[in-house]
Amino acid sequence: MGAVGPEQAAATIAARFGVVASNPVTLANSNNTVVWLAPSSVVAKVGTGHHLRLGLELAVARHLVGQRAPVVAPSPELPQVVHHLAGFDLTFWAYQSHQHTEAEPGSLGVSLFALHDALATFPDPLPCYNDELDQVSRILTDTRCSPALRDADRSVLLAGLDRFRAELGSCEWDSRALHGSPHDSNVLVIEGAPLFIDFETACRGPVEWDLAHVGPKAATAYRAGFDPHLRDLCQALTSIKTATWCWAKVEHPALRWHAKHHLDVVRELMA
Repeated sequence: MGAVGPEQAAATIAARFGVVASNPVTLANSNNTVVWLAPSSVVAKVGTGHHLRLGLELAVARHLVGQRAPVVAPSPELPQVVHHLAGFDLTFWAYQSHQHTEAEPGSLGVSLFALHDALATFPDPLPCYNDELDQVSRILTDTRCSPALRDADRSVLLAGLDRFRAELGSCEWDSRALHGSPHDSNVLVIEGAPLFIDFETACRGPVEWDLAHVGPKAATAYRAGFDPHLRDLCQALTSIKTATWCWAKVEHPALRWHAKHHLDVVRELMA
């Protein structure tokens, strides 16, 4: 028997609990591998990405479900734990037949406020948002991690990272429990309502960190005040981290546009 891939690992574990996947569909593989175990109502998430915090994600999601927050729930058809097979970590989630469209900004802003309200009662420690920026710094300083990135562009990203981190660090803000990366790829639109997924990036930091991921119209609809200058700083850092992660896997077609787009954004900011 050859090496077991992420899709096969997901189907194998699911079968142990009576979930039949006769027609599995890979929904995403640009970061983690996400597989709908069709025709069942179960989606498998296989940890093939860079965060590798599936246990944290599951704990956060279970808490949020208990708070009736706008999130996709873990599947009730398998034990809600991190499963292991062939070197993979896997979790299982309720399948949602979602609209392939972006959330309406006003609704997204309101839902993000509700999510933060529920996250505020999460009882366990969360990483600092800065931890991810430390990872970004390590990737940028090790050319083996992103060999396709030109030296001049690498220097721009590193200079921007240092500049905007220092500026944000010099500001005053309250630390909040956050999603960490609530961009449109981590939001499903179900019957017109946004539901959040992918809590591997859950962290603590300024609320402007999350607002930087959702666009200005959604931020305006957020039901609490925020500092526009802080949001601008967080948005710059968001473009730097996104460019870095995407250049590290720029060979993937789904990430190539984002790698170039966010690098261009950072170039303009640094000009």
